[in-house]
Amino acid sequence: MHSLKYTFFGLLIAVALFFLWALSLPASLHVQQSKTYQSDINPLFSELSDFHEWTDWFPWMDEGMEFEIVNAKASPGHKLYWTHPEQGRGYIEILSIEKPTKIQQNLQFNESSEVLKSNFRLIEKQTGGTEITWTISQDEKYPYPLGRVRAFVIRKMSEKNMQQALDDIPFHLELSN
Repeated sequence: MHSLKYTFFGLLIAVALFFLWALSLPASLHVQQSKTYQSDINPLFSELSDFHEWTDWFPWMDEGMEFEIVNAKASPGHKLYWTHPEQGRGYIEILSIEKPTKIQQNLQFNESSEVLKSNFRLIEKQTGGTEITWTISQDEKYPYPLGRVRAFVIRKMSEKNMQQALDDIPFHLELSN
């Protein structure tokens, strides 16, 4: 009987700690990664605004994914759909462009997930090179507690994938030149 009582109190403490941890998490999603390239701004902007180029460094690439690209590149409405055998269909779509410094997009990982904002800012450095800052965010607040845990998981996975994609861009540019 004592072991059942200790197990119950142990579970109660674990649940309380989970709720306290979830309470400490941000209610919104904001992920940002930056990288500076020794490149002019125009080839980088061209790479980011044409989804035909993305299939070589797509941050969420996985075995068995299929891609479909629609509408004119580097313009609002340009859209990359992907279909994953297990996770379904997602997309990223250009909403607006300010050449050559800003691209605003919508991003949806699968048909049952929320639509996120994805933005690229390109800044020419006075010391040379171009800095790209990529932000993924969601203005709506995630509900406590499970929504905040979901946002935490999305943030952690996206940080790694976004940084890997930013690391792969110069490699892809070198191959296409």
